[in-house]
Amino acid sequence: MAVPNVFGPRVRVMRMLGEEKLKHLVDTMEPGGSGNIYEGLDDEQRMALEEATKMGFPKRGWFLWPTMEDGALMVLAPYIYNVFPDYFTDFWEKPGYAGADPNSNEAKARIQFETRVAELIGFRNDENNENYSSVDKSWQNMSAGQDITPQIRMKDIPEQGKNLYHCRIKVLSGKAKGKENSIEKIENDVITVGKAFDWSDSYHALTGLAVGDKIMLDNSDYLAMQTFQRHQVPDDSYHVYDQYRDKKGNPIYPQLPFLLSPIIAKNGGGEVPSGDIHGKVIAVCSLLDESAYPWHGDWYRHAVEQHLGEKTDEMFRLYYNDNCVHEDNTERLNDPKQSDPQHQVDYLGVLHQVLLDLADWCEKNKAPVPSTNYRYCDGQIEVPDRADERGGLQPVVKCFANGQKCIHVKAGETVTFTASIEVPNHTGTVTAAAWDFEYTNDFSRREKLEMKEKGHLANVKTTHIFEKPGTYFPVLKAQSSRTGTLDDIYVQCKNMDRVRVVVE
Repeated sequence: MAVPNVFGPRVRVMRMLGEEKLKHLVDTMEPGGSGNIYEGLDDEQRMALEEATKMGFPKRGWFLWPTMEDGALMVLAPYIYNVFPDYFTDFWEKPGYAGADPNSNEAKARIQFETRVAELIGFRNDENNENYSSVDKSWQNMSAGQDITPQIRMKDIPEQGKNLYHCRIKVLSGKAKGKENSIEKIENDVITVGKAFDWSDSYHALTGLAVGDKIMLDNSDYLAMQTFQRHQVPDDSYHVYDQYRDKKGNPIYPQLPFLLSPIIAKNGGGEVPSGDIHGKVIAVCSLLDESAYPWHGDWYRHAVEQHLGEKTDEMFRLYYNDNCVHEDNTERLNDPKQSDPQHQVDYLGVLHQVLLDLADWCEKNKAPVPSTNYRYCDGQIEVPDRADERGGLQPVVKCFANGQKCIHVKAGETVTFTASIEVPNHTGTVTAAAWDFEYTNDFSRREKLEMKEKGHLANVKTTHIFEKPGTYFPVLKAQSSRTGTLDDIYVQCKNMDRVRVVVE
């Protein structure tokens, strides 16, 4: 039930809150923040954020908003066009759909701007030949080679500030009348037409378009996609959908004839996950995953338990990793589209160690450490603060500035930074720790470790002076390995923590 349902609520929040309130939302979850993600929001914005939170978007994951965009939301739109062709009409006309309510946010945000083609500028050759191989971007290889997209100059310009992201261009007159396609971007009076939703050549999608033809910029379909999940309520094993059920368990919104997400899942993975496993399985999930929500792991664990019962622990493990997101290559600093490395670590070291542990489990009957201890709470997954209580494979990092999570100091004043790094039982020892005090993204200077409990616990202590006023978020990144050596470069299990220092 993941796609496209995970993408709609988060996109709706970003659209409704805007840049300033998204920044404030992130700040509430930073060290020294209020912890109240609804702070400063009006009722409409609060309801949108609450819907996304109950759907499972991690509260601390909103730092990703500048780069995560809408995931594969509109890439999946063709499924809906093909399977439910009336959805995008019903959304604006039938009771129970957000668009049909004239007082809804969707109705107020709808744009259908008409203008005429002033000039067909020609073609733009995209020189980016990158082969995408990461978790987030591999699907973009489908568009490889289809790099010719036209640009169109409009006679009239829409009002500035309008929500034109992911509009479609619809041709209203001329030889191309009735044709439409997605828009990549709008700069001043120039439209750059995007790849067609089916990744075909977008130029041919608009063949026949001429100067003087009447066109429309329309965001109706994009708005409709943002609440699609309300009309796809599955069985009650999916607790995040309880917000869309009444007290009797019946859907409160009109429902489409059947569930689309399982079809997409089967097309993508070959089969719909059911939990009916017949071999040993270890699931690895990220607590800040913005696309495959943390609760998905909990749902799958319960699905396995439905089949295996008391024998689940003989066949299955679930490990949660904190401060990890969906992307598996988060620390590639030369890519401006990569998410902020100040907030996250990659999970590859844990994943590689899990593969080794799985091999030992299968080949030598050597059982891996128990699953992570966690709690499901209204769409969110919560884990204990201490490594010995949390379990799993990832070290737990706790850092402080002058003994606190948030401090105010004067410029030029010495600040003492301390940290503890704790490794779960039977998962190795601490191997390294490094600070970045002033957002340099340089974690190469390793701190001296004060090892305790045979390396299962390490303390770090150092000082730093901030010369200029400002608000800083010093970050400590730490790692551990099963053998306790940095030579095992592929199995360094990482984690991090942050503090806030306000310099006056």
